[in-house]
Amino acid sequence: MHGTTTVDEPKAEPQPRPDRPRRGRWLRGLTGSLALGLGVLATFLVAAQFYAIHNGSIGPGWEVVFGHLAGATVAVVAQRVFDRRRGAFGWLGALVVVAITAAVLWLGWYR
Repeated sequence: MHGTTTVDEPKAEPQPRPDRPRRGRWLRGLTGSLALGLGVLATFLVAAQFYAIHNGSIGPGWEVVFGHLAGATVAVVAQRVFDRRRGAFGWLGALVVVAITAAVLWLGWYR
């Protein structure tokens, strides 16, 4: 029994790890959903344009398709910035996601 003890030694309590702050977690989920939604919408518009070309109709138009693709790309990049940065620069990413989503929906669907 060399190296072992028979007395129960008190174990040190594990220290809680400081997790990321919960503030802004719901906003990250919201802006992530908006960015993903723009990406899905752009994908469907690309498919609709190719389907329309294949069937000899006009479709949504390449301007609309490229506008949605550009908006989705900017929104996804801004979301990545928001997910990885802290402070004002990170929050600017969230603002960009919301603004781009609003602009794409306004210009591409409402007008």
